[in-house]
Amino acid sequence: MKKISAILFCIIFIMMGCNIGNKSTGELTSRRKISYDHFGTVSSVIVFDDFSAPKAIERFESTWQEINNMLEELDKAASVSIPESDIYRFNMIRYEESIEISPLTAELIKISKEMYEFTNGKYNPAVYNLVDLWGFTPRFNYVNQVNGMPYDRNRNDNGSFNLPDNKYIEAFRELSDFAGVILSGNDSSGYILTKNINDIEIDGVLYSLKIDLGGIAKGYAADKAIEILKMNGYEYGFVNVGLSSLQLLKRNVSNKGAPDDNMWGITVSNPNNKTEKYLTIFDKNTGISTSGTYDLSYFLDGREYSHIINPYTGEPTTSSILAVSILGNKSSEADAISTALCTMAEEEAIDFMNTYLDHYKVALIIMDGKDLKLVTNMKEEDYIVH
Repeated sequence: MKKISAILFCIIFIMMGCNIGNKSTGELTSRRKISYDHFGTVSSVIVFDDFSAPKAIERFESTWQEINNMLEELDKAASVSIPESDIYRFNMIRYEESIEISPLTAELIKISKEMYEFTNGKYNPAVYNLVDLWGFTPRFNYVNQVNGMPYDRNRNDNGSFNLPDNKYIEAFRELSDFAGVILSGNDSSGYILTKNINDIEIDGVLYSLKIDLGGIAKGYAADKAIEILKMNGYEYGFVNVGLSSLQLLKRNVSNKGAPDDNMWGITVSNPNNKTEKYLTIFDKNTGISTSGTYDLSYFLDGREYSHIINPYTGEPTTSSILAVSILGNKSSEADAISTALCTMAEEEAIDFMNTYLDHYKVALIIMDGKDLKLVTNMKEEDYIVH
């Protein structure tokens, strides 16, 4: 069955703690805007300001419109479901074919390439065929599952799918080579995206490399939204995109237990019991991304199958790492890194954190036998384990 993500509970606890609505806290009151129109999920902006001041509401409405326009442009560039989007069109072409793409899509490809190299391929936008094979793309949902591929299986009563044929796993793993996505051009000449991986034929059907930039697009949107808030003079509030990517400004008051003024308390739920708090992290003026293997998953024959695919095996990750939270300046990078860490074995992830992530705050929630344990590079005063 589908499971609610840890970050959703982060956002719930943030909202509970900051008096959402127009209730006064000192001289500041809060305003929020929510949209369900982008990335197939919810996006929200919450700010604190003196809304009794002249034109304060007008400024907020104008700022939200600017953010909403940015979200719409980004969704139209990176969506795997909108036929006019650059990524949808790229997924439809064959080996050695090319399409023109926007500078925005080119920027997302560049970031994805950097993160692909940085994580040694553990963050890999080219696993889209595998994600679809295991039943986790947008066309699979409880309301209207759209069958149409030769490898499709009907959903079982408990929400699971029977295992796919191994020939598809091996073929799609071979197609999952992000190095075969070639970006050329510049802002002056325009950008070209070329597919440089041979197509594979199975039972008379031709399959091509496909990509999905959703692993960084929501974080990128949060980064851009917080820039817009800052450019419009806001100091207090936060942005949430897709229930997995946050950007924080300062909080108008301090959270209880926070080591510094104007910090938020971001609460991560217990992966084994989503009604319980497991961890609270204190911070401000930073980006946050959380990935979890239980974020979207189903059970079959006692094993949990997650939407996070290990690109090296072609199967849902079997790591003991249940959830990862990354805090840093750029949510787009944090999105990719948190996903990559979820595919790593425990020792590999800890070594990667200690070796490469000293400029990030990292929280690894790990299943240790029957218990959870936290491995982190944060200072003790920056978090509380409940």
